Amino acid sequence: MTLARVAELEGRFDDALDHYEAAHKISDTMLPESELAAARDRVESLREEAGRGRGLSAHPVDAAVLAISALLCLVSPARGLAPLSAVLFSLWTREGFGAE
Repeated sequence: MTLARVAELEGRFDDALDHYEAAHKISDTMLPESELAAARDRVESLREEAGRGRGLSAHPVDAAVLAISALLCLVSPARGLAPLSAVLFSLWTREGFGAE
């Protein structure tokens, strides 16, 4: 169980699942089927979360809108600052933007 939890915390999801399976095979009392299923779900959701892109890579349209706003700001600062600041604020308030 300890090896499974350490592997899970380190992001080694395949190892974590293998260790959880081994713990269940050794003793159903140590890791009952219901807890094994919960561990599988937890590890799979962590795997999906780790695989998601963050920031501009998660939303390619955001990168395009940001580039267009920045170019508009360069061409005409009076007309470009409002859209650029709105896009930057939207990206800044988005959950997980820039987090690693």
